[in-house]
Amino acid sequence: MLISVIVSTYSSHRMKDMDELIESLNTQTDMGYELIIIVDENQKLRDHIQKKLTSTSILKWNVYLNTINEGLAHSRNIGIRKATGDIIAFIDDDAIADPKWIESIRNIFSDSMVGAATGDILPLWMDSRMEWFPKELHWMISCSYNVTPTGRSHIDRGFGADMAFSRRALIKVGGFDERFGIKKDRWLGGEDTDLFLRIKDSGFHVIFEPTMRVHHKIYPSRIILPNIVKRSIAQGMGSYYIRKLSTVRVSNYSGQEYITRLVFDFFPRSIRRLFSRQRVTAFREIATVMISMTSIAVGSIVARFSPITELPQIAKVVAKDVEPQNRYLEHPLANR
Repeated sequence: MLISVIVSTYSSHRMKDMDELIESLNTQTDMGYELIIIVDENQKLRDHIQKKLTSTSILKWNVYLNTINEGLAHSRNIGIRKATGDIIAFIDDDAIADPKWIESIRNIFSDSMVGAATGDILPLWMDSRMEWFPKELHWMISCSYNVTPTGRSHIDRGFGADMAFSRRALIKVGGFDERFGIKKDRWLGGEDTDLFLRIKDSGFHVIFEPTMRVHHKIYPSRIILPNIVKRSIAQGMGSYYIRKLSTVRVSNYSGQEYITRLVFDFFPRSIRRLFSRQRVTAFREIATVMISMTSIAVGSIVARFSPITELPQIAKVVAKDVEPQNRYLEHPLANR
């Protein structure tokens, strides 16, 4: 069973992050995978990654330059088209894979009924002063949060920073819907949620496995107030669009459990801490959660008056599809 690992990247600021991601993939306990990297509109970054990969023990890798950036979902679909594996895994360019990440993915998909999987995503704070950030909002930084399971579980969705799909499932439901997700200055999110839900709705199992673990770097800019508001508004808009436009009925379960835990756990616990030595941190956490929840509601309202007019753009996936994707790609730089 070959596993294809796909990484999408675009910014020269991520050179060091890409180096560290590649190093983590180079020290896996299971090296039975191919690595496919899609670089959007950045030849300098592509060349840097190529040079880095030549010094690794990764047996098979390809780097592609996507000369027209049409969004993260589009780049991920390019990766799917280029993949030759039976399992297709994704990891963010600012994440670090646990040494047993590939091994865990192979174990999960030994069950043919599994169509998608995700794992524990732990924040790797780039500044220790960020650790106050409430776990109830870790979804905002694409990390495991307060309703994430602690053991292997059947779930309905996962995070794009750490996910894997069987080729059989992708052939059945297609790839990412390119109406959703990051696209230049537009951030909606939801392309990963939509794909997880379509796979679950088609009859496959969607599994959370904590040992399928990655560490996600979180830089200070991620949790400054303007970005919290922006990210929360985008979440509200993305959730609204998915509920309206997805081809499947979106489950309310995760949202209901999340709200329940906020009301009956987070707020009572945090209010009690206001009368302790932790009062400053508690106040900061309460205020941040309240601002985020309000911004999500605003985003949902904005989405109602800003409908997406694009038609569904779901890439078709076929068995062992390794034909050139389209005019946006240059030839691979390397193939070892």
